[in-house]
Amino acid sequence: KRQIINMIHRNAVDPKTHLPHPATRIENALEEAKFHVDEFKDTQKQIEEALKSIRPILPIKFEVKELAVKIPADYAAKSYPIIAKFGKKIREEWQTDGSYVAVVEMPGGLEEDFHSQINALCHGSVETKLLKTK
Repeated sequence: KRQIINMIHRNAVDPKTHLPHPATRIENALEEAKFHVDEFKDTQKQIEEALKSIRPILPIKFEVKELAVKIPADYAAKSYPIIAKFGKKIREEWQTDGSYVAVVEMPGGLEEDFHSQINALCHGSVETKLLKTK
């Protein structure tokens, strides 16, 4: 059950605000919809069934976001693992001044966590731009 809730929390967002639903809200919606987890069924199929059952209760949609990130030279090497952890790098480039520029594709639910971790590392000197939402 926890795995299903985490997958929905990680990939799905509220269509109005484009922010992820908290895990407790998803869990409460599943309980309200009386969704039961079958330990022997495939998790991916159960996620689809869970989404069908909670859609009338909770507005929800899956999003993939494409972000452009520019990190100053001082923090570029340290930020590399954080960027790799949050999504798939579509494009990356090292600038002549030593800064690192990358285009990262990540689930919509992880964008806030990504911003908080990368800003904590770079002390707010990172530049990000939302390129696409799919």
